[in-house]
Amino acid sequence: MGVSWLFLLFATTAAAATYQAGAWSVDVSVAPDKSVILLGEPTFLSFTVKNLSAEDLQILVGGDYRNELGRPGSFQVRVQRSDGQWVDQPKVGFSAGGLIGPQPLPAGGTYVFRLFLPHWATFAHAGFHSVSCRRTLQLLPASAARDFARQPTTDVTTEADTKLEVVPRDVAALGELIAQYGEEMLRAEGGKAGDDAVLALAWIDDPRVVPYFRRAFAIRSYALKFIALHALGKFATDDAFAGLQAGMKTKPADLDSTAPDQAVNSAANIRMAAAVALRQCGHPKAREFLLAQRDDASEGVRITVLHALAELPDARAVPMLEEMTEDSSPRVRAEARRYLAMRKTKTK
Repeated sequence: MGVSWLFLLFATTAAAATYQAGAWSVDVSVAPDKSVILLGEPTFLSFTVKNLSAEDLQILVGGDYRNELGRPGSFQVRVQRSDGQWVDQPKVGFSAGGLIGPQPLPAGGTYVFRLFLPHWATFAHAGFHSVSCRRTLQLLPASAARDFARQPTTDVTTEADTKLEVVPRDVAALGELIAQYGEEMLRAEGGKAGDDAVLALAWIDDPRVVPYFRRAFAIRSYALKFIALHALGKFATDDAFAGLQAGMKTKPADLDSTAPDQAVNSAANIRMAAAVALRQCGHPKAREFLLAQRDDASEGVRITVLHALAELPDARAVPMLEEMTEDSSPRVRAEARRYLAMRKTKTK
């Protein structure tokens, strides 16, 4: 996949921008990991802040990622096609901040924010694109150390631009990327070194990712199991369904937790993730398998079963809803009664 001369000319307009934050100067720039990607291929951006001053600084990071996507809300990223049309953005859902803290920005040094571009842009067409990233930087002197919460920050709104070419989807090339990301994810075994590969692979809409997530689920990492089930739920293949069935069998001993109580709760959470994925899965046997889990020890699983029952006609749903009004959990009992009451109201 070569870079066209037109793109090289197009890309020369991207450059670092310098900003003044009080007594300090900083450069900001943004660059994609790859200047040319396939349609359907995810990529990351590196938003780089360089401290041009002679003083060691700190930059505040975080406080912006608790939302449906995990997208850092302190960034504004827009992508525009060469014909002037804006690229659609996925909806982020409810946002609730997150933990925030300082990271070192030494004199002459840099701090790099890694941004997952599909969180801001859903590419539907091949062609040349302009990418704009804006963020208000919050800077502190390094002397603020751990007392950063009591120190006033010096804020400066910055913006950097770059270019990206999207070329038509290539099935063989995308397969190679899937294998590359999949092997990288499995080698990391749930460690931070594999985070980019996991995120990229989970975003690719191609059933060839399924075998890699089946293998990933066998790793004892709680986070990796959770992500694998979410990814498997997007596909209706027999292999994906088998992976979700395995998820419903998760036991505390299958996880890497050393605290017994924590392992029990974690296993219940994994089974709930499997139940939610089964409800979303389009496999013809997924619903019946999910309904059979209404005696699972996890309250969350049983609540998910109730939500699935609500979508069925009375003849199928009512007997099981009545059965679940006798559940050991007050929450499950109340939800089953609520669904029954809703059905009675509709028939009046």
